[in-house]
Amino acid sequence: MAESSKVVHANGSATVTTTVSSNHATAADPSSKMEFTYFAINRGGRGLGIKCCLFKAGLAFDDVQLTFEEFGKAKKEGKYACGLPQLKLPNGKVFTQSFAILRYAGKLAGLYPEDPEQALACDVVMDVVFDLMAKVPGGDTPDAKKKAREEYAATKMKNYTDELSRLIDTNPGTFAVGNSITIADLALFFYTDCIMTGNFDHVDKGYLSAWPSVVAVDALIRKDPVVTNFLGSVGETTDLP
Repeated sequence: MAESSKVVHANGSATVTTTVSSNHATAADPSSKMEFTYFAINRGGRGLGIKCCLFKAGLAFDDVQLTFEEFGKAKKEGKYACGLPQLKLPNGKVFTQSFAILRYAGKLAGLYPEDPEQALACDVVMDVVFDLMAKVPGGDTPDAKKKAREEYAATKMKNYTDELSRLIDTNPGTFAVGNSITIADLALFFYTDCIMTGNFDHVDKGYLSAWPSVVAVDALIRKDPVVTNFLGSVGETTDLP
């Protein structure tokens, strides 16, 4: 379940905070809740996997969503020096770095394998996704951005996706690592969903069709309860446009 509140600022922007908890949430006391802060973007972007894990673990948390304008203003005030997402624990400690937080949340949810080799396989998939998304080029003009993105999709992004496909093919099981969803799949979904929803500028929604094993894993992630249960709690789905 989820309860939302909105603070509307003088410039018209709004910070939305949603208190999220599953039916088996263990943190009813507000002082024992975590606070997760990220951008207000479609399906949560790189923050989705973290929120799915916290929900799966039965932990109530405040889901604070900032507009890009709010974030820019906060940066000028000295906040969010390492960017977003940010996770604040009940003890007040604050942590950044999306995949570090995902690993932590994955351990809480039982979605990060205890077996060292399986954990390594998860880490490799996650780090390939991180490199792929971190190196996506921009551009000083719309035309420059379009050209850079198209070149990236035809070269480096293709190489990264080749590697993701190889990792999936060489690991036993139906998901990215093993026969059930792990944080590797949640990291992978950050990339595949961005492409398949048309939110990756200047890259066709059908780009991933050249890698059927990647598409097959995406399809499993879309219907897995770890993802659908959380999204359902906040009124969203994994449906493609």
